[in-house]
Amino acid sequence: MDIDWSKAPEGAEFYSPSVELFYRHLDGEFQKFSESRGRWTVAAGERYEYTNLIAKPAEWNGEPLPPVGAACEYRVGNGTWYPCTIRYVTTPISDEEVQVVIHCPHLNGDQIGGVGSGIGEINFRPARTPEQIAAEAYQRNLGELADHIGGYFGFDDPRPSDVGVAEYLLDHGYRKFEIVEGE
Repeated sequence: MDIDWSKAPEGAEFYSPSVELFYRHLDGEFQKFSESRGRWTVAAGERYEYTNLIAKPAEWNGEPLPPVGAACEYRVGNGTWYPCTIRYVTTPISDEEVQVVIHCPHLNGDQIGGVGSGIGEINFRPARTPEQIAAEAYQRNLGELADHIGGYFGFDDPRPSDVGVAEYLLDHGYRKFEIVEGE
């Protein structure tokens, strides 16, 4: 069952699929979120709902391994990063022999691999937000444009003024277009 935790009220720790409510545990008692009242209320006398609560997945900061169920990104060796979801993590035989099973949407299935930094081993990082992806693209475009401006004036490396001009152009709508021959 996929639960959209982004729609959960602040402080939600659990979800009950049987009654479709979010819960939290505070000061020794369960509280449920009442959408009609817009606040948390004590969930007294509703103990049957607590038996099938689904806990909110823990946030993963990139260390050590992602927890089962985490949506993150992986790459093999120094390759390209791809989105994945962690299915299983094996019990390590030693510190160096951990394997994971991941679901890879771009491969339409599950894959298994060893975790580590060597050739052919899998590395993980937290999934990037759209804002992070846009910021990386902006920095990449800024560097490329600053290099072109500096190169036009005969400099091997962009000067601070070249970076400033590039930033001004990007912030005011400059975009690179590819020219295709024959069209």
